[in-house]
Amino acid sequence: MSKFLKGFIFGSVIGGAVALLNNPRSGKENREILAQQIQEVTQDVTVINTGKATLERGIKEIQEVIVPQTMEVVNSIQEEVAKFQLENKPRFRRIQDKIQTLQTHLKEMK
Repeated sequence: MSKFLKGFIFGSVIGGAVALLNNPRSGKENREILAQQIQEVTQDVTVINTGKATLERGIKEIQEVIVPQTMEVVNSIQEEVAKFQLENKPRFRRIQDKIQTLQTHLKEMK
């Protein structure tokens, strides 16, 4: 156990003891307040655990459903782009040839 943790625990115990000894409320009032605070903390922990479980389910769904679907879409787009490039390669070549011809004619006109 680290020195910090030991010091923290020791300080908490001493602080709690001093607070109880110097507290103007009765023991019954202190127990009621403590019980209420414990109940509130318990409820907060329950809410956090529920939220954690929801978050874990969401992460699992992302990993199992959304990521594979996204990869399918990405692969489909990549296939379509490759298909477009392949199908239009002759057109691109003809356009480049015509541009080259036009540039040649422009140089000859000067």
